[in-house]
Amino acid sequence: MGVVSDAATLVVDAPEASLDFLFAERAGEQLAKFAESSAENRVIITSYLPSDHLLRTFFASSETSEDRKSRIVNLIAYAAPNAALRADREAYEKFLAHVIEGTRADA
Repeated sequence: MGVVSDAATLVVDAPEASLDFLFAERAGEQLAKFAESSAENRVIITSYLPSDHLLRTFFASSETSEDRKSRIVNLIAYAAPNAALRADREAYEKFLAHVIEGTRADA
């Protein structure tokens, strides 16, 4: 008899603001390992994107920007525009584009 594996979903409220870059990258690696350990596993990460370290590392094995984009729900696109969003929407979109492209946002 083969090994029976149940699908699992992990929901993480990412505390990047309290993580240094190295820990954020390690957390991204561990979350990716969990997601990749079973084709039916799912990881849901909520993030307000203070840095790209966790998400860039999480998506490292994703080969295309189309694949990364299909896995992101950009809540900013659905948000009622407040003053910050009206003033800085382009910066938010540029940052997210770096995550989707798999490049460093500070490069």
